[in-house]
Amino acid sequence: MKKSRYICAATKTGNVDMLDPISYKVVKTWNAHTSYINDMDAQNDFIVTCGGSQKQTSQTFMLDPYVNVFDLKNMTSMSPIPFPPLAAYVRMHPRMLTTGFVVSQQGQMHVVDIMNPNTNTSKVRYANVLSYLNMVEIAPSGEALALADSESNIHLWGSPSKIHFAEYAQPVEFAEPEEAAPTLDWAGETPLNTIGMPYYREILASAWPPNLISDVGAPPVKYDPAFLAGLKKTEWGMFGQNTRGIRRNQAENTRSRGQSGNALQPPKFLSEKAREMAKSSGLTAPAEIAHAVEQPSGRELESLKPDASPMYKNVEIKYSKFGVDDFDFG
Repeated sequence: MKKSRYICAATKTGNVDMLDPISYKVVKTWNAHTSYINDMDAQNDFIVTCGGSQKQTSQTFMLDPYVNVFDLKNMTSMSPIPFPPLAAYVRMHPRMLTTGFVVSQQGQMHVVDIMNPNTNTSKVRYANVLSYLNMVEIAPSGEALALADSESNIHLWGSPSKIHFAEYAQPVEFAEPEEAAPTLDWAGETPLNTIGMPYYREILASAWPPNLISDVGAPPVKYDPAFLAGLKKTEWGMFGQNTRGIRRNQAENTRSRGQSGNALQPPKFLSEKAREMAKSSGLTAPAEIAHAVEQPSGRELESLKPDASPMYKNVEIKYSKFGVDDFDFG
């Protein structure tokens, strides 16, 4: 179906069926050849076929020495195009509506006018084929003809100065070739800065969005010792009553539970620390209290914690009646 109103289908018995493209019903059947159809092409309002028939003296088949033409506009058959070398393949020109190419299996090509088949104006060309042809195709531009033979060769015909294949040709965009990396003489003294690093101006494919990142390696659930003590032991494990306040097989977010206790607390004022220290330790002298407040407590190192250090977080400064000097900036 090439720029036609119908679907042209060739059958095994040599018929050509015209199908309606909407209902797929057979509109008309045309008996093109007695035995089989070897090649067929449709363009606009014309359809051309090449086929074969059975010899009368034997049971073998041979190609017909003509090309049948059918008018799709008037639904009538036209005068066949004679082709003594036995027509094997036929193609209509994409731009010249009444011009066709008829090719034999031995490589003889005729450029014919289907409206005047009996005139001697056809141009004859010969392809250098040592065996026989298997397929013929014409480019959408009409300026190139490809012939494929049985020896896996493709014979391309056209004008070398102006040949192009697509009807509306556009230049093909190719990627810019990458520059080859310089060869490095690897040795024990080769500095690593000779390798270089690429410059990333766009987001890398490895920068996944947060919705694609999976949270793995969360700490296990911590069970209450009283809950574990109430479980009954069996050969395959332990079981007991669910007293934890969650449903069975319900997942728990243990990571957020562990972070809730480590939330950043606003620092206390120096006066508050002094009062708490005086109450807990019983110190009364101001010098002793100040020395105890300035001493760091035995806390875990910030570099060993998974979270960022509080010194890199946003701290809200609160003021007391003693002014800015009462805030513990340390």
